[in-house]
Amino acid sequence: MSQPPLRQPSGLQHGLPFLIAADWTPEQALAVFELLNDLQDRIWDRYGLFIQARLRRDRAPRAPRAPRVHKADPDDPPF
Repeated sequence: MSQPPLRQPSGLQHGLPFLIAADWTPEQALAVFELLNDLQDRIWDRYGLFIQARLRRDRAPRAPRAPRVHKADPDDPPF
């Protein structure tokens, strides 16, 4: 039985699968977790302002579109 695809925070729906071994020790899992946290911190230090601006832009509600104005045709009944 196949599992449903994971929803990625990035929104990606396709790409190369990234599998994590099911037999990691807790120490191995912690080491990877700490590495990723350190990587996130370094990326944030360098690109934090850009990331904030981009997320704000991407997540901001879109302005509603102006309604279409249809010109009434005097020969066309309203119903």
